[in-house]
Amino acid sequence: MGSIGDQCGAVLDGATCGLAVSTIMVAVLIAGCPPPVYPTPPPVDPVLEAVVMPGPWLPFARNRQLPSVVYEVLPNPNVILLMASKYDFSKVNVTIKYLSDESSTPLELVERGATDRKLALDEQGFFEFVFDIYRYSVIVTPRKNERAGLGFDLVMVNQAANGTQSAPLVVRVRPRVMRTLPSDVFFDCGEDFDNIEGRYHRNCKNSESIVGRNITLQGWLIHPFRNCLGTLCVEDWHYDFVLDPDFIDSMYGRQGTVVAINGTNAAMESLTTKGNPPDTRLAGLPIRDVSPDGQPRGVTINSFALPLNTVNKVDDGQLAMIAELNAWHPAAQGQVFSRHWWGRGPAPSGWVTRTVPSDDPEFAAEGNAFWPFEPAVPDGPGRPGPLGGGPPGTAASYVRITGTLWQDSAHEEGAAPTPTNAPWSFLDARKGAWLEIHPVDWLERIPKARPPTKIPWMFQLISYQEGGKTKTAEFDSPKPSSDAGLSLRCRELIDGRLTDMSSVTSHSVTIGTESVTVAVTVSRRLGEVMPGDPPLQQIIPGRFKAAYIVWWDSGPPSTGCSSE
Repeated sequence: MGSIGDQCGAVLDGATCGLAVSTIMVAVLIAGCPPPVYPTPPPVDPVLEAVVMPGPWLPFARNRQLPSVVYEVLPNPNVILLMASKYDFSKVNVTIKYLSDESSTPLELVERGATDRKLALDEQGFFEFVFDIYRYSVIVTPRKNERAGLGFDLVMVNQAANGTQSAPLVVRVRPRVMRTLPSDVFFDCGEDFDNIEGRYHRNCKNSESIVGRNITLQGWLIHPFRNCLGTLCVEDWHYDFVLDPDFIDSMYGRQGTVVAINGTNAAMESLTTKGNPPDTRLAGLPIRDVSPDGQPRGVTINSFALPLNTVNKVDDGQLAMIAELNAWHPAAQGQVFSRHWWGRGPAPSGWVTRTVPSDDPEFAAEGNAFWPFEPAVPDGPGRPGPLGGGPPGTAASYVRITGTLWQDSAHEEGAAPTPTNAPWSFLDARKGAWLEIHPVDWLERIPKARPPTKIPWMFQLISYQEGGKTKTAEFDSPKPSSDAGLSLRCRELIDGRLTDMSSVTSHSVTIGTESVTVAVTVSRRLGEVMPGDPPLQQIIPGRFKAAYIVWWDSGPPSTGCSSE
């Protein structure tokens, strides 16, 4: 029999043979050995995802380069850091450095519900944590007299039990810059009109079709481009993007950050579509999603998708948000007997024209188009060139876009919607056409925080015709280059606000090895006979609308789509 040291060595060597830690500890105690010493894991470096501010749905703070990134937050009672890194159960140190007197103060961590302690620290400041299933957030409350001050720097460091510290995260918080936003000046500018020279366009929208202001969404740019109104340039810039369902769920969903911090997201859930032009006979339709049996889901990707919210506004396709930024035209512009821009006078302070080559076919028009930022490089100098575009999973720019959520018209041919040219708008103006971020107030390129790439698809079917209507569509997702052990996954969200399941006579979803196949049949039904000469038979169309979210993940193949 060897010495105690030999026995201890033999016991500890058991760790290399796959023994559980508890088994090793029992053996150590029996042998009379000192307990093993395990190395302290290094602390996790804190990584910031975004900065948001207090408010009904936590508006995102705008950032700018000076030359370091600063976040425009003040005045506000606190600042909220959304963290991309995992939570480190080590000690967390947060220090605040005020610009007003260059003082530096370590802040105390306070429990979320410790109201009395927060009141006691109101003059000094404090910080707190909030957790949800997607991320953790750090809410920092500065001392009372700095909440409308010059600003401050936050330094966050994770510290391990042995004193090892992570790399510091520095967040620079500053006052909000007073600027004229596009949403301040592109609504209710007056009606377009005709005169002997032609038609004059004011390049503005009606505020009656606004769903909500200061809405932030994220996703993959499709193809940003300069747009003209026929031959009249320049009307606007387009920034259409494929919506990221993970961002919507993690930020605005019922298990997301807004609910975790505010206790509810009722303010966003109660936003409504009204139609364009609005149907004054009906109350607004809440964007809150509901299941086919009427159970509320809260805010989901369906909340931001009317039937034509797809790439290129086709019947079925990748689910996209239309995003447009209007141009400001100081001078009247146009040819006789054609379309014209109405001249609005000097542009708002700080707005700019684009610098384009002299051989650009719209060189002259660009000189009469002012923007709140360079539209091809909207996130400022220091960025890697103009915005890109393309399918998710390629070199497409992943962006965060903030602006006014607005419902467009169906752009139907003819004087009014019909069952043929705009069937959803004909049924109910609140459910027709598409939603837009219009105008865009600001946008920035960012890294996507949570892989994998989940692609949302729209499936919509409506039929007024006798005998029913069937449609089949296939949806896929970019396959990762390293696909070993991955299987296709799918989530189906049938939109109970627009779907009449009593009109759906067949519905199937099949997950293949490379794509998801959806097949649906709907049938109309006859309603009341309306009095008249001749009497008219009411036709209630069959209708179905759903979002399908498709991605690749580890594990065995799925047999069907999840519904939540």
